[in-house]
Amino acid sequence: MSMVTGLNRHLGLELAAHVRYQGHANIIAFRGYAKLAATYKEEAGEELGHADKIVYRVQQLEGFPEYMSVSERIGPQLKQWDIQELLSSDLEVEKQVLDSLAELIEQAEGSNDWETGNVLRELVHDTEHHITWLDQQVKLLEELGKANYLQAQL
Repeated sequence: MSMVTGLNRHLGLELAAHVRYQGHANIIAFRGYAKLAATYKEEAGEELGHADKIVYRVQQLEGFPEYMSVSERIGPQLKQWDIQELLSSDLEVEKQVLDSLAELIEQAEGSNDWETGNVLRELVHDTEHHITWLDQQVKLLEELGKANYLQAQL
């Protein structure tokens, strides 16, 4: 697989994460949990920034960005309001993104494409931050219970 192909595949993950976070922000805001919704909107913006960086690097490599079907990469869909399921499924999606980044970094380094590796390592830093935050939220939810956790998010 060429670097451009791999980056385009990862672009789909970043765009899917953006759509997912924005959608979840809307669901959370509708329920009245303003603090949590604000964090989700911020995360959605970061994911879109990641996609922008991937698009720019694809073009630097003389490729053309491919906006693959986001729906195929968006992860499990919520069927009803369940904060535990929402946080846990977003955590799993972020872990998939991290795995994809690790594979692409290995490929970039194997082909001496240091600049792509550098760009991807920046995304790893943000993704690891997202994973840590989501993991903390899942643990807080378990420790505090659903009602207390959600009350803190008002």
